[in-house]
Amino acid sequence: MKPLQMFKALAARLVVLLEALLRLLIALLHRIKASLQVEQPLDVPTSEDRLDMFFSQSLTGVFFMMLDKPIAWHDAADKEALLDYAMAHQRITKANQAMLDQYGAQEAELLGLTPNDLYAHDLAYGRSVWRKFFDRGRLHVESCEQRMDGTPIFIESDYICLYDQQGRIIGHFGVQNDISERKWADEQLKHSERTYRAIFNAITDALFIHDATTGQILDVNDSMLEMFGYERTEVPGLSVEDLSTRVFPYTNEQANMLIQRAATGETLVFEWHNRKKNGECFYSENILKLVVIAGHERIMAIVRDISERKQAEEEQAKLHAQLAHAQKMDSVGRLAGGVAHDFNNKLSVILGYTEMALEQVDRTHPVFADLQEIQRAADRSTALTRQLLAFARKQVITPQILDLNETVEKMITMLQRLIGENIDLVWLPTANLAPIKMDPSQIDQILANLCVNARDAIADVGRVTIETDTVIFDHAYCAHHAEVTPGVYVLLAVSDNGHGMDEETLKHAFEPFFTTKAQGRGTGLGLATVYGVVRQNNGFVHVYSEPGRGSTFRVYLPQHQGELPSVAADTAKPTPVVYGNETILLVEDEPSILVMVTKMIESFGYVVLAAQNPSEAMGLAHAHPSPIDLLITDVIMPEMNGRDLAHKLMAEYPNMKHLFISGYTANFIAHHGVLDAGVHFIQKPFAITDLATKVREVLG
Repeated sequence: MKPLQMFKALAARLVVLLEALLRLLIALLHRIKASLQVEQPLDVPTSEDRLDMFFSQSLTGVFFMMLDKPIAWHDAADKEALLDYAMAHQRITKANQAMLDQYGAQEAELLGLTPNDLYAHDLAYGRSVWRKFFDRGRLHVESCEQRMDGTPIFIESDYICLYDQQGRIIGHFGVQNDISERKWADEQLKHSERTYRAIFNAITDALFIHDATTGQILDVNDSMLEMFGYERTEVPGLSVEDLSTRVFPYTNEQANMLIQRAATGETLVFEWHNRKKNGECFYSENILKLVVIAGHERIMAIVRDISERKQAEEEQAKLHAQLAHAQKMDSVGRLAGGVAHDFNNKLSVILGYTEMALEQVDRTHPVFADLQEIQRAADRSTALTRQLLAFARKQVITPQILDLNETVEKMITMLQRLIGENIDLVWLPTANLAPIKMDPSQIDQILANLCVNARDAIADVGRVTIETDTVIFDHAYCAHHAEVTPGVYVLLAVSDNGHGMDEETLKHAFEPFFTTKAQGRGTGLGLATVYGVVRQNNGFVHVYSEPGRGSTFRVYLPQHQGELPSVAADTAKPTPVVYGNETILLVEDEPSILVMVTKMIESFGYVVLAAQNPSEAMGLAHAHPSPIDLLITDVIMPEMNGRDLAHKLMAEYPNMKHLFISGYTANFIAHHGVLDAGVHFIQKPFAITDLATKVREVLG
């Protein structure tokens, strides 16, 4: 039982006892009156003596207040006037020691006091008490009065009117107790309750008080109402089930099991999926703890909304996944680039000797067809290695300022032939695109690979759509997409209505050699090439796909800050193969390639000084009596790279031209894969005619 309820129960019992005491006193008064007419023996206490003994020794304050003259209250037309009289002329005529102690007064100080004196601190309240008392003839009242020193005292009183034979009020008899301590205790209890309630409601987490046995919600704080969207009047009918998503494990049964565990004294911390009144769901971190409130065991639940934390964790996991994917792709790219470089060296030898052999064998000879088959296989292998270099971002490019719409427009006819007549090709350009800076051949690579991929995803008839647009990505978007830099991008999108991809396929879509196509229908390098090309140009690519709903690849390329150059008419003609007699210094660390390229160049009439390393090349240059017209050097070599060798020789022989050859550039002659103006390069493997043409082009 709460302290307040205990006090009220005690007060009720006290009233009953006081009423019984009053009845006893009244009976004693009647006996006193009767005994006045009967003479008692001198040695036997009279009734009056006994009443005086009770009056003086009682621990309860007992007093009489008598009017100077009787008043006919019930018959009065003007009760306010009678009330004025009673307030000023009804005086304490008798009071016991307990009464004196309550007021801290001497008898002389208390006797003669009127209601106006007793209620001087609040006359209006005193008049209301006296009016009610006279109306009823008896009254139980609690009031705040003052001791003689001015300090407040809380009194619980019972008043009974005394009447004369005409029914007029002549005064009253009263008993009273000092209940200040109880009142202060009540006030302290109320203060504690207010403090508890203020703290309870000030906590920003939602708080629930549950019955430890039934799990019933007994109380909630204001934060719970705000968090779940309920009014306080709706709380009594709520259950945990109403506030949960009801999807396992967030069910009423599970909640009751947790409450039962908490009731044993175990403190539980767990996550829960909640449902608001409006149906919105959110995650929370909950704590269940057994507490004792007013002598009863209760379960207190602390519910903290962790929606923002959950979202942050998901975003962080997403960024970590993006970073891990980027690191994986970078690692695979380095591996692919290294493999392609080494493989290109081998292919250079195979293609070179095959091409020279074809020139020396009669077309009717049985070996000629075999050599052609070797050449075709090597050419296919060369295409694969170049795709690997594109993925690894190791291919050499010559960027130009382009209008993407014009570049795509020139390819539409070729792309339609590529995907076949059974598939509609829809071209939807957006006007006034910003220019981009990119090697046009790389646009060809992107579109060819994406369109072939779309074609293979369509079983019979279908549609492929190519679109362009301008897109702006702000800092807010980039904060959640680690691979994106804020700015303006030109969008190139390729969509199809094919069979689409599931989530697992999407995770590996851009990895080299990953394919879902039947054996022989794909190398698994198409999308890897697209990825590498786009990343090499500081762009990024997103793919959206669902099984049965097709796919969309959205390529974002950064806009170029500048205007498109004026386009002159293209009057260039294919450069014929031209023989020469100039002196060429050839430097290649791979012996088989050195021998092969020497033979190729010499076959066109040039004089070749062959060196297997930079030191040997420097020695040959210094020893040669006449000028050397051209330096052809591999890029990656021991001792010194090709670029440094070229710089060193050109410092001594400024008229010497130079041509670089390599499986890939490794940024030695190109800045981030982009050739500087005036730098000449030919990529391994190359055909004899391509090499001869390039040599003649450099020599002029």
